[in-house]
Amino acid sequence: MFKHGLYEFLPSFENKSTATLVVWILLILLLLIGLLSIEGAGNAQASAYGSPLPASILTSPLATPTPPSLIEWTSPSDGMHDVPRHSSLVIHFRGAVDHVAIERGLKIEPWITGKITWRENTLIFAPDDTWEPGTTYQFSSRNGDQLLVPRGSYSIKPIVQSTNPSYGGMIDWTASLTITFSEPMDRASVEAAFSTDPPMRGTFKWKDQSLVFTPRTEWNASTAYTVVLSPTLKTAAGERPTRSPYSFKFSTVREDGQISFGDGPNVQVVDPDGRRAIQYQVYGTFVRPLTVRLYAMTTEQFLDRYSSSFRGVGPREDKHLNVSDLPLVRQWRQPITTYQQATDLILPQDVQPGLYVLTLNHPAAQSDELIVIVTHDTLVLKQAEGHIGTWASRIKGGALSDMRIRVFDRDATLLAEGQTDQQGVFITQVPIDPQPLIVIGERDGEITASGLSNEWSQNQWDWWWRPAPKLQLTRAYIYTDRPIYRPGQTVHVKVIARYDNDAVYSRIPLEWDVIVRLRDARDNVVESKTLHVNEYGTLNTSFELAEGCTLGDYHLETQIKDDVQRQVLKVEAYRKPEFEVKLQADRNNVVNEEPVSVTVDVRTYFGAPVANARVELITYARQYDGWWYGEEDTYGGAWLTIESGQLTGYTDAQGRYTIEFTPRLYSSLFNE
Repeated sequence: MFKHGLYEFLPSFENKSTATLVVWILLILLLLIGLLSIEGAGNAQASAYGSPLPASILTSPLATPTPPSLIEWTSPSDGMHDVPRHSSLVIHFRGAVDHVAIERGLKIEPWITGKITWRENTLIFAPDDTWEPGTTYQFSSRNGDQLLVPRGSYSIKPIVQSTNPSYGGMIDWTASLTITFSEPMDRASVEAAFSTDPPMRGTFKWKDQSLVFTPRTEWNASTAYTVVLSPTLKTAAGERPTRSPYSFKFSTVREDGQISFGDGPNVQVVDPDGRRAIQYQVYGTFVRPLTVRLYAMTTEQFLDRYSSSFRGVGPREDKHLNVSDLPLVRQWRQPITTYQQATDLILPQDVQPGLYVLTLNHPAAQSDELIVIVTHDTLVLKQAEGHIGTWASRIKGGALSDMRIRVFDRDATLLAEGQTDQQGVFITQVPIDPQPLIVIGERDGEITASGLSNEWSQNQWDWWWRPAPKLQLTRAYIYTDRPIYRPGQTVHVKVIARYDNDAVYSRIPLEWDVIVRLRDARDNVVESKTLHVNEYGTLNTSFELAEGCTLGDYHLETQIKDDVQRQVLKVEAYRKPEFEVKLQADRNNVVNEEPVSVTVDVRTYFGAPVANARVELITYARQYDGWWYGEEDTYGGAWLTIESGQLTGYTDAQGRYTIEFTPRLYSSLFNE
């Protein structure tokens, strides 16, 4: 016990004698009597003077005593930051105190083990290890309801002094991460303790006490990353300063949308003496520039890609050109702007005349390809029954004589060849089947080309995917026993053939040949048969699909005289579904950025719920132009994915999964 002024630290009464207790009680009674005497004198004086005493006198320290603190100082001081992790907690008292009572009531949060020593009136707490870096500790001491050491706090200096980007910050797609430590570190152990989620591989570089991590590839766009340093890291002195992992989060720039050369034919002729401009369009939000690559092609490679990537392709069907076997001749970055439409891309001036594939690549969008023919020359074609006429000239004018002309069919098979005359004209006969597809001209090492399908027409180019109108003298109705097949199965076919005399139908002559072909997904002829109809004007046949055959959309094709008609069928390595999935929203009409609840119901075909099935939802929006309203099935805009957060989960015991999300649409999806 120590005494300071009028107030005392009262130790526990445990194990004290009865005499001591009596002394304490007498002292308290004397103190109360003295206070009552002072108050009575004050009241008497107030009565004598006829007015009360001032409040400042009535509330003197003797009236409401406040005991002084037992603590003179602490180290670290209350509220101190960046305390070294090797420090001790030191509490210095004003005088002698009960060591046992102080130690018994000492509480440090978070809990940590350590040893307590005393130097006269000073308590010293030393942790067995070190304080946890970056942690705020609180300390106090109580003896029952009596507060012996008031609550204080201090923060230990973090082992990581700073990060770039900061916690929750945004990073560029090519930027490096920098982690700066507060003390020298064992570099090998830090690199081994470093990880990211999602995982990214990269290289490490040190600058003083800062670790710089550079990814080998660009960061994924619109992605949240977590960087973790495990407790296995060590300081330069060989210590393990942390007992729990250190982590911080950041995200990459959000990018989403479409980049393409637009709808229509993916081929363009470029005059090297002109602007060398090729247009592309951008829809969405992008920060990084485009990567533009130019690949060279031979004539044979050009024919292969042209024949396989044009025939039967609709205006919005994704069918990409393969460039894996083509030599790269140029590559450059092209800055882009959000919602940038009809923008020119200029070919470099040193690109020589030839055949090329130009690609647009962006890590946050699907790639697109364009066949580019850089040439000074052009071909004008005219097709008549069994003949093709070609006129060769310079783009800027002037007939070209002695140009080698070759005519190819849809399978890149040579049908005819020759040279232009003095007027630049070449006329040749071609068979009705196979039909000619493209004409290539070569002169003085320069190549040009022109096609016979609608994509090469000057008029109505936006309807290029539709076949040219032609008078049909016959009609063939093609049926298969099913719409989809597996490799190795048999395709059973029935054909009803009719002669069309101005919409008056009759059976075709029995002696007429009916050629039935099966074409694969690349439009190659798999098998061809020449058959005849029976007395009812029908025929039956079948085709065997090879094991391991090409997957995709196949076509059955009939040719009667000059009339060719087709029917699509699918060849897929599919498995019969074992359950069905139904999707139901809480309402049919939703305002943009308004929450909507969706329930997914998964059941087997005999009605049992499919529990614990993983569900992933992807939201789409469809772009419309005003004049397309009401015709969305035929002329509707493209389907675009929209950002709605992570919509994944698992079905419950009843086979249901319900989630609420807020769809957000780009304003550009709606034209005024």
